[in-house]
Amino acid sequence: GLPERVPYLPEQLSAAGYLTAALTHSSQLAPLLGFSRGFERFYARGVRERYGALRTPAERAEMVWRTGLLPVLEAAGDRPWFVYLHEMDPHDPYEPPAPFDTRYAGGEDPTSLPTGPAHYMREGYDQADLDRLRGLYRGEIRFMDEFLSELLGRLREAQGDRATLLVFLSDHGEAFGEHGQLGHAQVVNEHQLRVPLVMRLDGVLPAGVRIDSPVDLTDVAPTLLDLLGLEQPGEMQGRSLLPLIERSAGPGRPRSFLAQSLAGFETALRHGRWKLVHDARASSDPIGDLLGLEDVDLDQAPQSYALYDLASDPGELRDLASEHSFVTSALRQLLAWERLRLAPLEPPRRPDPDDLGAEELEHLKALGYVE
Repeated sequence: GLPERVPYLPEQLSAAGYLTAALTHSSQLAPLLGFSRGFERFYARGVRERYGALRTPAERAEMVWRTGLLPVLEAAGDRPWFVYLHEMDPHDPYEPPAPFDTRYAGGEDPTSLPTGPAHYMREGYDQADLDRLRGLYRGEIRFMDEFLSELLGRLREAQGDRATLLVFLSDHGEAFGEHGQLGHAQVVNEHQLRVPLVMRLDGVLPAGVRIDSPVDLTDVAPTLLDLLGLEQPGEMQGRSLLPLIERSAGPGRPRSFLAQSLAGFETALRHGRWKLVHDARASSDPIGDLLGLEDVDLDQAPQSYALYDLASDPGELRDLASEHSFVTSALRQLLAWERLRLAPLEPPRRPDPDDLGAEELEHLKALGYVE
């Protein structure tokens, strides 16, 4: 859940006079977990069966437009508005509707076999399985491409010349055999951490600009506030990307980025070209080791830390921890400092699963967030 003291973008925009709305059918964002805070309208589309039964991009776009987005625009009138739209595809299980199920996967019925990564992680897989799953995943991507095209077409018609900021992003990537993994959430390799982030605001943001410097999803909210001329709360992590977008500033000094697997065993720290991965399962004292409270000999615990040079090894195939012991030691200290810096933050809210509705609980179990 979302802690009460964490600065939250919808609250900042609502306080500035925006009509705020969320359109989602993800149980991870249930109001019980605190994510409805700051939203005037919160459409938790609990009718997943009815929504999932719409098998064409146009049908789904029409439902989202008529039941969610259009009422917001009509209610807003001349007020500025903010809408958060959260879609679950592409996502495990990979089950795009026809004709998207065969467009990349091939075969007469590619969904006749299991379509979720968990089955193959248990039972094993070969290259044919990977090709089929990747094709189904691409089919879901293509379906969502056409869905968004339909939805944005309706938005353009309704908005006319009114400037509308569009932000497109994802929360994680997906593995298809890299490092022996399928799906997501279990490790912190780059194929799961690298996600798209696209912004468009005609007449304000320059078209075609690509930022090569690493940035973080925590940068999205500060960037939006900066674009809208609103102040960023001091407690909010991340920084505005406008100087990079406008080319008014270079990448500056390397930043540190943290990532953690869902189970919490793997933690990664990226700093410049270097990436340190800590696996708590390989440590005799994972907590003390992670916080730098013990002097652990890398030769005695070679699996506890791995070091990668992403500039020369973007696939993270060569562990350089022993070869570059100074860099490894420095990043271990930096990781310990980052963890201690974040320690005073209020811990996540953990509602009793029994308080969730049956549909929400079933959905969270399917996603692996509840056992």
